[in-house]
Amino acid sequence: MNHELALLADRIDWGYFEKEFGQKVSMILTAKSQIIVAIKAFEGNPHDSKTVGPLLERMASVNQKLPETLAYDRGGRGAKEVMGVKVITPGNPRKSDTAYDRKKKRYPFRRRAGIEPVFGGPQYKLQTA
Repeated sequence: MNHELALLADRIDWGYFEKEFGQKVSMILTAKSQIIVAIKAFEGNPHDSKTVGPLLERMASVNQKLPETLAYDRGGRGAKEVMGVKVITPGNPRKSDTAYDRKKKRYPFRRRAGIEPVFGGPQYKLQTA
């Protein structure tokens, strides 16, 4: 008698699964206007901290000015600076931070949460191409 999970695994279309979940798409957007300035699809599932460098190289290759700072999600922990660009990730506030300091530190990451709908379309198109 087969376990119900084994029976379910037999019914999964693994080809579709590998195509859908076998890539990672990363992009860099401008801070205020949310225009995509760099986009790259990665084979497999590299760690988020390993995707910053190739994206900045892509920007440099088309003669775009690199940003001074880059707001990244928690998965991007690793290098604090890549190609002269300061990479910031959200962290816990210090006890000595005032309410103003906490709000100021959270601001770039709240903007980042608002761009998730911008990610959806290009990621889907790159993964299915």
